[in-house]
Amino acid sequence: MKIQRLTIALLLCLFSIAHPQIDVNSPNISANIKKIQQAFLQKNYQQFRSGLDSLVQRFPGQPAVKLLQALDYLRQGGLENRLKAYELLERYRYACRRDPFTYFVAGLIYLARQNEFQAKREFKKAVELDTTFVNAYVRLGEIYLHSMLDYYYRYTDTEIPLSYREFAIDDFDQAVSYLKRALQIDPSNREAKYLLGNLYYEVGDYDQMIELFRQALAADSLDTKFNMFLGLAYLANRQYSEAARCFRRVIPRLKGKERRVFTRPLFLKELKGDSLSAEESDRYWRQNDPLFLTPENERLLEHYGRVAYANLRFSVPRLGIEGWNTDRGRTYIRYGPPQFIMEYGKSIEGGAVYPPTQIWFYKDFFLYFSDEFWNGEYRFTQPPLSLKSRFRERTLIDFTLVAQNLFRTIPQRFEFELSGGTFQVPYRFTFFRQKNQLEGLLVFELPRMSEYSREEFSLGLFRLSRLRIPETSWKEELQLSPSTSPVNRLDSSLVAFLTFNTDSGRFRYSLEIIDEQEERCFVSRDSLQPPGLLTDRLTISDLLLAYDIQSASIPHFFHRHHLSILPSATHLFAKNQPLYLYFEIYNIPVTRPGERVNLRVENTLTALQKRNFLWRLLGKRQREISIVNEYVATAPQDFIVQTLNLSNLSPGRYQLEIAVTEEKNGQTSVRRVEFQIVDFIND
Repeated sequence: MKIQRLTIALLLCLFSIAHPQIDVNSPNISANIKKIQQAFLQKNYQQFRSGLDSLVQRFPGQPAVKLLQALDYLRQGGLENRLKAYELLERYRYACRRDPFTYFVAGLIYLARQNEFQAKREFKKAVELDTTFVNAYVRLGEIYLHSMLDYYYRYTDTEIPLSYREFAIDDFDQAVSYLKRALQIDPSNREAKYLLGNLYYEVGDYDQMIELFRQALAADSLDTKFNMFLGLAYLANRQYSEAARCFRRVIPRLKGKERRVFTRPLFLKELKGDSLSAEESDRYWRQNDPLFLTPENERLLEHYGRVAYANLRFSVPRLGIEGWNTDRGRTYIRYGPPQFIMEYGKSIEGGAVYPPTQIWFYKDFFLYFSDEFWNGEYRFTQPPLSLKSRFRERTLIDFTLVAQNLFRTIPQRFEFELSGGTFQVPYRFTFFRQKNQLEGLLVFELPRMSEYSREEFSLGLFRLSRLRIPETSWKEELQLSPSTSPVNRLDSSLVAFLTFNTDSGRFRYSLEIIDEQEERCFVSRDSLQPPGLLTDRLTISDLLLAYDIQSASIPHFFHRHHLSILPSATHLFAKNQPLYLYFEIYNIPVTRPGERVNLRVENTLTALQKRNFLWRLLGKRQREISIVNEYVATAPQDFIVQTLNLSNLSPGRYQLEIAVTEEKNGQTSVRRVEFQIVDFIND
């Protein structure tokens, strides 16, 4: 035992001779070493490199200088340099064991070697020795952030999958604690703010993220990354106007390829490289704006947000890879976040080595990504060429080919809604003739929230060009209430309308309504062909069905030819309420004053019953009711109002056909309209 103790003492003596102790606070080199260390911590690598060269020349054998050389090797990157850095660390760290910076260097080297467990131990030792070591706190926050993300979606690969999310939340708490501690010591630390913002975003705490970056921008309102991440937080919170302001400050400051990725629809269309011009890109974004009624283009904002998130989440800084240029980043930009993710860590099972793997599940497809080289860059999974290889994948499918096919066949995806979601609005177009134009009447019925409140809506009707871009618009701000607006007694909805002039060509449109109080929207994009009313033959307008028509002037009704009309958008009528019908007749052959032209108007009402196989086999016909009325016209244009009594009709769907024939030339014009009868309502 004595011999063993003497041997250990002799070895320690020899070790101390080979590795002399150094007091980094000694006046000879202390100031220079601290200066170079600070240059590295502040990422001033030019000053770090020049200062290190000077130290190596003056103190070539000092352990503290050797550890700075290890940092330089680490900074240069590459496997060989990482090995050199590790060798220097193992050889000289004992001599500097009382210096917290030594443990910080060790933590960085272990991080580079993918040993996060040991790296955490080193950084924790650094902050034990120096409780104000900001960079060590930041690195600890980063490690726990990555650990949280690793476990947030991970499941056990067993018959009954078990979630690791509880461990992820623990890591989240640790990461927040370390990053907040770093910001207490150094409130201006940018990296701590980025990492903390990333944490808040991943767990959906957007309000905290907004507050964090709003405070950060108080010092520098033009900071690109702070604005980008604040815009991302506002976008996630569906505060579109605020997000737009942030991104507008970002885009002009971007340059080159980064700006093209943000502003041009790469990965969204089948394009040849970056061949789309700025004008074509602008047209693409305008076509895909989900809400023309707002000043912001929410689809473009979503694209900005997806690119920002891809860079925040999927970048591999030590490999110089931007997040948008990774397989996960391109998928995210094109299809948005998956419905859920399953994640598996690296493992050795049955002698086979499996890399970290993520499976992204969308509603109709899924994709595998593997970190094949364990360096943080996940790529579409490709099984090894040899089935005998020790390195395996969790699938035998080549997902590079799967992704190529998906990108070619499944278009980009974007689902838009305001913070309050969406709501449904029944609406209907009716067209009349107004000199050499058509006058359109758009009727819609808006939901009523209460019997007393005032409802505020923004309305926009946009006529779209052949390229699906607005070329004409009609907008209104509506303030409706039961006391000032007509109410459909059947379902208590508020009846409103919009009139506009147009030509007789095909009408492509976008109808958009925003409920300002509930922050929800309704959007309908479609096309229709207005009736051919601009002709010199006898013709009649669309048939306008109404809840009420009166000769007196009533506010908030549709007024035409001295009539007040309460039109119906639903064409849904109760049996105990009358159905009113209004239409106009054009090109009546009245050639001189006082001439009288007889008009024959035939109303045919047909019950639209469901026809099953037996009905068709037996040749059953639908029930029809026809009524003929005679009218006399004294002008080239006239109108007709009719009232239909529905009390004797059964509930169901009906078609009303109006055929107008003038006896002078025998010309006839026909229009049809459908409606539905329901049971009684209380008056």
